[in-house]
Amino acid sequence: MWIETLAPQNQTDEALRTRIAKIDRALRSTPDCLEALHYRWKLHKRVGNHMAAMKDLSRVAALEPDNIEAQRELRIYEMRIRRGSVTMPAVRPEAHGSGVHAKAEAPGLFARLRGR
Repeated sequence: MWIETLAPQNQTDEALRTRIAKIDRALRSTPDCLEALHYRWKLHKRVGNHMAAMKDLSRVAALEPDNIEAQRELRIYEMRIRRGSVTMPAVRPEAHGSGVHAKAEAPGLFARLRGR
């Protein structure tokens, strides 16, 4: 399946979302499959679904604490959130009610994703 995503005709967001759906179905039967989680976070990252990518990364890091790549990617996401180069939906609505999307707070977000 991963090789399918590398083909030029499968680089569109729609094609990548189709591959994500296939991995979702596979994970229903084996929810702790590290390879499926690994590939799914990469696809989520490609389509800009950063919250889902971080969720999968956190799960990989929890299942396999020695996975250096997952740990590094989580740190990179944390850094990008602090800098403001990655935005995600707000965890709670803004007090002003003006925007649907806002920068997520790094400490609270990561604490929730890591299950602390």
